[in-house]
Amino acid sequence: MTVASVGLFFGAIINANIFGELAVLVSQLNARSTEFQAKLTKINTTIKHLKLPRLLEDKVRDYIITNQNSLEGQE
Repeated sequence: MTVASVGLFFGAIINANIFGELAVLVSQLNARSTEFQAKLTKINTTIKHLKLPRLLEDKVRDYIITNQNSLEGQE
């Protein structure tokens, strides 16, 4: 009975550790996503102020998003 209780206790500790690590990873991903969205907003504002042609705006946006996806893939 005591061995089972100790086993359950350590199992709960390991479970808590795993869920804690998952929470940290998810929060880091959300922070990176928020940071990229802020950068993209600045880029969109700059593009609008430059009054670039619509086709060029789309190309610039696609280039930036593609590069961000490549950087995330490398990490």
